Formats: sequence, structure tokens, C-alpha cells
Amino acid sequence: MSSMMLDKSKTYCYDSRRITPGDSFICLPKGERFIEDALNRGAHGVIHMTRQEFAENANAYFDYPTERVALVGITGTNGKTSVSYFTAQLLEALGRKVLVIGTINSKLTTPESWDVLARIRQHVDQGGTHVVMEVSSHGIDQGRVHGFDFNVKCLTNITHDHLDYHKTFENYKMTKMKFMQDYNGQSVFSDDLSLIDSREVPHLPGQFHLKNITSALAICQGLGLDRSMLMPHLKSLTPPKGRFESIALGQPFRVIIDFAHTPDALATVLDDALKCVDGKKDKLRVVFGCGGNRDHQKRPKMGAIAERFSRHIYLTADNSRTETTQNIINDIKSGIINLDCVRVANVDRQQAIAAAIRDANYGDMIIIAGKGHELDQVGAAFSYYFNDGSIAAYEIIKQRTFQTNLSWVLNEPDANADVLFISKKVMNELKITQSNFRRSLPTPSMAKVKDYFSKIKGDKILVLESGDRFSLVGLLTHVLMNCGGARVIEFGDQSTLEHDLVGLTLFEQTELPIIIKIDPKKIQKLSRASEVITPDHIVLGDIYHPNEYVEPHIQKMILNLFQGNKTLYSFWCSEKMSDIVDPLNEIGAQQCHFIKSLNWLDYNIEVVKEVLIKCEMYHDDVIQLYQDYLRASGWFHKLTFNNGPGQAYIVNLTQDPLDLKQKISFFNQNKSPVIHHVFPSKNSDVLKYEINETLGQSSEIQVKEYIKGALQDQFKNDVAAVNEAIHIIWSEVQSLTEIEAVL
Repeated sequence: MSSMMLDKSKTYCYDSRRITPGDSFICLPKGERFIEDALNRGAHGVIHMTRQEFAENANAYFDYPTERVALVGITGTNGKTSVSYFTAQLLEALGRKVLVIGTINSKLTTPESWDVLARIRQHVDQGGTHVVMEVSSHGIDQGRVHGFDFNVKCLTNITHDHLDYHKTFENYKMTKMKFMQDYNGQSVFSDDLSLIDSREVPHLPGQFHLKNITSALAICQGLGLDRSMLMPHLKSLTPPKGRFESIALGQPFRVIIDFAHTPDALATVLDDALKCVDGKKDKLRVVFGCGGNRDHQKRPKMGAIAERFSRHIYLTADNSRTETTQNIINDIKSGIINLDCVRVANVDRQQAIAAAIRDANYGDMIIIAGKGHELDQVGAAFSYYFNDGSIAAYEIIKQRTFQTNLSWVLNEPDANADVLFISKKVMNELKITQSNFRRSLPTPSMAKVKDYFSKIKGDKILVLESGDRFSLVGLLTHVLMNCGGARVIEFGDQSTLEHDLVGLTLFEQTELPIIIKIDPKKIQKLSRASEVITPDHIVLGDIYHPNEYVEPHIQKMILNLFQGNKTLYSFWCSEKMSDIVDPLNEIGAQQCHFIKSLNWLDYNIEVVKEVLIKCEMYHDDVIQLYQDYLRASGWFHKLTFNNGPGQAYIVNLTQDPLDLKQKISFFNQNKSPVIHHVFPSKNSDVLKYEINETLGQSSEIQVKEYIKGALQDQFKNDVAAVNEAIHIIWSEVQSLTEIEAVL
């Protein structure tokens, strides 16, 4: 290429996939294979550049924006993201307008120079004053920050990482030091700083937090800010998502999400975690894996580190890519001397997280390490949404680990029960006293139960739902727990109504909302339960018979709730529940809210939004919580193929025709064609029949069946051929790893 700079009146693009007609394609080294694609997409011409030339031209094209802001570059193996976030918060607290570029908001830790400079130029044009960016070893080696005018550079540390790229630790170290020595700006070396006092940040425990905050202070001072002005703002600092992030939903143990994916980072996090449990290794549980197609040498080292700090290790997948997850787990295990410490070695990460939460005891701490803020799990054939925090929250709620489960019996002496409710009549007949039992209470009258429950200040939400379809109780609990908290009571399947109502007196007084689930198929006197509970809100969940009607005796029980129309609660049901809605309209029940919705899932989320308003609770992204719940519950998984266009959904297939119809209606609400693919299984013929029966009246939907072996190419060809369609893979398998083995 000639030394002539790019024409600012023209547009350029280095990614062939983002070419628009009229752009010139900038071809970087090893990018020749994308030239044809760029031309096919309308590229005006092709310009070949080295990476250094690319950075120099980008600087000139965007008018050297790094010279017009205070630019901070943070490099190192661990801590880059935390230091950048703490630095930005301190600068913003003093009125600076800051742009952060790094792992959490960029696909690459350090994006290509063209993208970085475009963002900085936009920031400058909008009045921005400061930019704080993470600088990776790849970014340094590939010249992505070449020519940038840094004001301050910070090296957090240099430990074992990225040897798959740099080959040797010495090469890796030299790359980091090149940035610190050769680029403009004042240098800050974190290891040379004296840590601040932990009393300055009591809400951020751990040595690594102290080190990162100390580094952020030094960076701000390097920018000319006075330390005395910075110190008052330390108590308001918050760590970035996925960095020692606490998932606190009221469970009697701690769950921490952390991005630690190198030996040093894992050791640092576990060292601090062990101090949080008073040095008791049996109180610390560690869930982690290692990435595939990356540095093999660190795997046994990380296994040995986990064993050094914990007696409970849960090994699992972490972006296995094209490697077999089990082989990666075996590499990690090779560094563990006492394999009895390995409680679980499960290739399914959600199942490993669920096991750790299930095993946790009061006062334990669970560290879920490796992925942190990440939103994807990358496999050999496809990637799918996966966030450790969302999965952990779902499993805590699903397993009811946020509440103390008390068992009780009614007039049936049982030494294993936590509480015995016993009447004087039974005591006289058995010739016993209350002192004969660990904890026994007189059986209260229904009037006393009603009085006790009426004093609870939290909104009482009675949810009526049956079956194993989508759980409104689960969704409502998930949302409320993420909005401040809730209590959940589920009436027992085998117990009498009196047993369940008496048990309500064991729940402590609370101002949190209380969700009470009752299956109307398993209760005879719903109006009696409602009279005692005195709910503020009643919500109808899925009470349908598989043939899509509400059974007559359930209809009658629900309608009896409105006898005399003196009830004070709000009542929600779907407008499509005609066998409930029509008679309610006839009696003119004023408190009824009939929700209009395209499908059953839309009804559920609309109810949750309205209940939140009634409970005076708020979340800035309820839809995200809703989607997190859908994915975490396994209702569907959205796949993005690694090599090829198109996306697809994995959806669990059941033999319940209504469940099938509800799922299909969710995907059928837009104008895109829907193509259904039947995943091979032992019930393949049955599943195909069920889908055909359900979709029989839909002419737009194709039903196809695939067999193992021919599945991969055939399926991908279909997706590529009809890329604008919604592709659904119906499957009975519970783990995506089974599907990936075929795809």
C-alpha cells in the first residue's frame, strides 16, 4: 500500500460481513479469503494494509481522537476490568465524562483500532473527557493500540495465561512490558503500590478488591486528581458484573460469581473466599472448568489450586469449543491428588451449579468461577445463552434454598417432624403431654390461623396452577426475588387443607410479598382456603386439562370465590379462559383483570408486571428477568451456529398436546415462517405424530425428521436455505450436550 492516507469523504470497512455497497474493503493480513465476500456485498474496491498501517490510517481518519481525551490503558493478566470500572467510577464521581472499553462491553477485550478510535471520536464529539480501556496482550501484539496517545498506563500483574497464543511465558511478559515501556504516558505498576486500608471499603471484602481500588486511585492521581478528593467516594464503588458478584436471594449460604479463569486469579479469589468462611475448607465449594482450544498447561494447575482451598470441587464445562468437555475435566483432575474432593464432574454446567447449590449447608460459600459476566456457552457446533448468575438465581429459587423448610404434622406424633400440632383431645386419648415432643404446639382454630395471617404486612398472592407446564409461580418468584425478595408457600400434594392452613402460622411476620401456590385439582374447599388466607391478589395459572378446558368442578370452585361479590382481592386470568371469563362477566365481578395476550407466555409476563405494580416493586428490565427464567428453566435454548448462518431453538417436547400447543403459539406470533425439526429419539415416531396432530391446520409449517449421521449437514443446509425462518429443534433430551454430540 502507498503512504497516502484514507479519503475522509469515503467509507471503509475491514469486516466483509459488515460491508455496505460503496464501502472500500480494508484487507488485513490473512484476510485475503474474505475479498470475494466483500465484493459480492458491494465493496467499491480493496485496500491491503498491515496492522500498523491500519492503526495509523484509523488515527488520521478519525482526526487523532486519543489526543483530545485523557486516555488510560490498563493491561495485565487479572484485574483489568475491575481496575477500569473503579477508575471510571472515581472519575465520574468528580464530574468527568468517561467511556469504558473492555471485556464487559466489547466482544474483544481490546477491539480493533478502527472500532476503538470510532468510539473515542464519538465520545469526544459528545463532550467526553476521559477514556479508560483494557489493553490485552493480543491487542498489543497485533498493533490495535498502535499510535494511541496514553496519559496513564497501568500493569496489574503478569501471571500464567494465553500461552496458546504467545507460546512461552517470556514472550507473554515481553508483550506486556512493551506496552508499559514503549507507549506514551505515566506508568503505574500495581505490585509496587501500598494497599489502602480495608476499612475504607468495608462493602468490598478481599485483597484483590483492595489491590484493584488502590490501582484505580493511583491512576486518577496520575491524571492529576488530588487523593483527598477521591477518598470520600470509595464507599460508593461497586465491582463490575461477574467480578466477585454476590447472588443474594435470602438463601442461608453465599453464592459468588467470578470471572477467574487463570491459576493466579482462581487462587486469589479462593484465598479470599476461604477467609470469608474462617479458613474452613469444608465450607467452601468451587464450581469451575477450563476453556477448550486454549492453554492446556493451566488445567492441572487450576485443579491443584481448587484442592488447596476446598474439599468440595465441582468440575464442568467452560466454553469447551471443539474439545471434548470430559477430556478437559480429566486434564483438570490430573492436578488433583485427592479425587474424593471432586463431588461432581458433569459436562453440563447448569447441572454442576445445581448440584453445588443442592449440597450447600448453612454458612457455606459457593464460588462459581470462569465465566463471570459472559452470556454465552461456546461448544463445538454452536453457542447458546448461558449466564452463571442467572442460572444460580434460578436454581436457588427452584430448590427453595432461600427459605427454611419446616416440616409439621397434625395430630400424628412423628419424631422426625420439626413441629407437631396436636389437639387436647388427641393428647388425652394417647395419654401424653406436649413435653413429650421436641417442639409441639396446640392446634389453632381456623379463626386463629386467619387472625395470624391477616397480621402479615406483605402482599399475599394466591396462585392457582396445576401440572408440569410453564410455572407462573416459578416466574413470579424469580422476578420478585430479584426485585427485593419474596416468601413462597406451596400447599402439599398429600396433606389435608387443615394441615396446610395450620402450617401458615409457622411463617414469620414479613413485609415481603408471599406467594401461595395451590393446585385446585388437589383441594376440595378453595373458598375456605381463600377465606383463611385473605389474599390481596389471586392469579390463575395453567389449570387447563390437556384437552384445553377447565374441569367443571374447578370452574365451580373458582366461581364460588366470588359469591356475594364481597371479596377485596385483585383477580387475574387470561381472556382466553372462556369457561372462567364468561361466567365472571355475567356476575360482574369488578375486581377481575382479563389479560389480553397472543399466547400463554405473554399472559404470564403481563400478570407479573401488574403484580409488581400492585406490590410497589420495581426492576429496570423485567423482560430480561423473564427471558433469563425461560432459558434457565430449559423452556427453550437459542442456538447460534459457529460456522454458518442462521439460528435455531431447542425446545423440550412433551406428550401433553396443550403444552405443545402453548410452545408452538409462542414461536408462531410473528410473520417469519417456522420450520420444525424432530430430533432423533427412541420415541421419534410418536413425537412426529404429536407434532403433525398439533400443527395439522398450519400450512406454513414444515415438519422434518432427522437421523443421526445425516443430521448435521442436512440440518445446517436447511437453516442456510431458509435463513429468515425460525428453526425449532424438538427434543426430549434434557441436556444440550447430548444434542451437541450429534450436531
